[in-house]
Amino acid sequence: MTTTITSVSSAASSQLLLAADSTRTSVTLENTDVNAMYVSLGSAATTSIGGYTFSRNYSASATLTPPESYQAIYAIWSADGSGGVTITAITDPVADDNGAISTYGELKTAVAAWLKPNTSLPSDETTSRIPEYIALFEAEANRVLRVRDMDAQETSLTVTSGAATRPTGLRRLEALKNTVYPYSDITYIPADVFDGLYPNTSGTDAQYYTLKGSTLYFWPAITTSVSLTHKRGLTALTNDSDYNWLLRKHPDAYLYGALVNADRRLIDPERVGLVEPRYERIMMQIRQEEAFIIGHGLRPMPSAGFVA
Repeated sequence: MTTTITSVSSAASSQLLLAADSTRTSVTLENTDVNAMYVSLGSAATTSIGGYTFSRNYSASATLTPPESYQAIYAIWSADGSGGVTITAITDPVADDNGAISTYGELKTAVAAWLKPNTSLPSDETTSRIPEYIALFEAEANRVLRVRDMDAQETSLTVTSGAATRPTGLRRLEALKNTVYPYSDITYIPADVFDGLYPNTSGTDAQYYTLKGSTLYFWPAITTSVSLTHKRGLTALTNDSDYNWLLRKHPDAYLYGALVNADRRLIDPERVGLVEPRYERIMMQIRQEEAFIIGHGLRPMPSAGFVA
């Protein structure tokens, strides 16, 4: 779905252009005011250095893609004006490889058809067991997949007296940064090393962090906010109209993943032998696709001491 908004007026105070939305796959902003537009992601914008992510002059535009497009977007202009900004937001999936299975309801219908072609399954199988097979696949996918579609960012995670709650769905923590100048990285150290640090409750930025259970701890133990980049697990499918990035991009992974769990429960060794290899190949292909996208960064580079 493409949505175009032209009603946001320019102002010398920060304006919320779009609220955070993890389904947004693209956002294009075009400045229609003669004054410069300063855009900030995740927090209110200012015109001062460090108070905005990027700026655009009159008629210039910028396009954001995930994970940046997922965030709340703010803008401020160098002065009040008569123009504003034209926003084009796209919430359609970047790639929909199979329109026949694009929602949770369609997935459940497909699983039933593949389990017993041209016949009807018992109602308890369709209403209870098939959602269970799908949920079991989601649990495994969350454990084994670490791809760019899982990228997420908390641009202003609240830290209170050196502690913050781990974001819901966090599967791998990628980076932590301070949100005040000079926006330095926060270094991870193991919990036992962290506990050995001399207690300190003063300072303007965090230097170290560790993770214990669902809580992030920071040193010094100050009250501040930090920026956290992480891999986020799948949004579970619940209602028939639900979908997520994996179902839209790789519906076959959902289908075969659910079928593997179904066949294991039904104790059908022959079908498991047919379905499971295909499922494993699909999951491998998803990971390979990630390597293809960022493959330029995987080439080995010689060190300074390399000798031919």
